[in-house]
Amino acid sequence: MVSRLISRDQGSVLLDGRDITTIKSNDLAKAISTLKQSNNVNIRITIRELVSFGRFPYSQGKLRKEDWERVEQAIHYMVLIKLQDKFIDELSGGQLQRAYIAMVLHRILITYFWLLSFH
Repeated sequence: MVSRLISRDQGSVLLDGRDITTIKSNDLAKAISTLKQSNNVNIRITIRELVSFGRFPYSQGKLRKEDWERVEQAIHYMVLIKLQDKFIDELSGGQLQRAYIAMVLHRILITYFWLLSFH
C-alpha cells in the first residue's frame, strides 16, 4: 500500500502528512525505497553500478556529481569500498545483500548525514 503496488481497502496512507495517492510517482520514489527479499538481476554489473541505480529517481539515469557522492556514501556505509568494482555475480550472498541495501540507502543516508552535521 505504501508503494502503491497494492490498493488499499479503506483508510489512508500518509507520507509526511500527505495522502500517497496525491503524490507524484517520481516524488514518491524519492521518498521511499523498496527492496525485495529476492532479487534476480541477470546483467553483469559492478556493485558501484548497482548502487547507482538507487539514484534514478533523482538523476533519471544522468548521474551528477551529487549523485556519485551519494553512491560513495552508501558504498562506504555498507563497507563495500574494497568490493565496489566486483561484479555482483562474483559476490557471496551476504555481500550481495549489502550491495542491494546500499542501493536503497539514498533516503536514509541523506537524513543520517544531515543529522550528523548538527552534532
